Amino acid sequence: LDSESAEQRPALGLPAVDAVSAAYNLGANAIDIVYADGAKVQWLRWSLASQSVIDNAELAATSSTCIDVEINPATGEPGVCYHFADRTRYREFDGSSWSVEELVDNSVVNSLPFDLRFAHGTRYLSCTVDTGYSALYEYDAGASAWDQRNTPAILALGGQDVTIVQGSTPGEILLLDRDASDDVHLLSLLPGDNSSVLETYESSIPQ
Repeated sequence: LDSESAEQRPALGLPAVDAVSAAYNLGANAIDIVYADGAKVQWLRWSLASQSVIDNAELAATSSTCIDVEINPATGEPGVCYHFADRTRYREFDGSSWSVEELVDNSVVNSLPFDLRFAHGTRYLSCTVDTGYSALYEYDAGASAWDQRNTPAILALGGQDVTIVQGSTPGEILLLDRDASDDVHLLSLLPGDNSSVLETYESSIPQ
């Protein structure tokens, strides 16, 4: 953010929202914003050059209480996950239109919160499912499906707050998860579903 005062910055004019997420789009020199206004899930692109909305679309005809938008580095365009009716959904922008809505996993109830991340040429989603375990999904472009990549180390955690980070090793995904005792665990997941707990941060105080 620059040093302009709040009075100098133009307001976006968003209504009261149930959820909102934003990401800087370098190629467009704009902010991609996805929000739920109590009735719909909406996307808009705010140009930093013109200080105005330059594109917008309705993504879902119902509201959502959790949204995560990220920029796909392969395309320079946004992908977004949102949630309603106990299911997490995904759509992505190709520069001119949005893809049809995908259900990440229709076989189980998906709980909140969730985290979307692009890494290693694909997309990942973490969330908690109805049986109470952490679930990590990886999108398989060949099968056009989201596959669970769960290991004993992942299943052992409570899935309270899962964050995904691309690791430094080729194909590695790092997961930061908080269990029901508020201990925070850092896990490494490698190709072939080899996982290990790298660090555990014990705490008697909620994180």
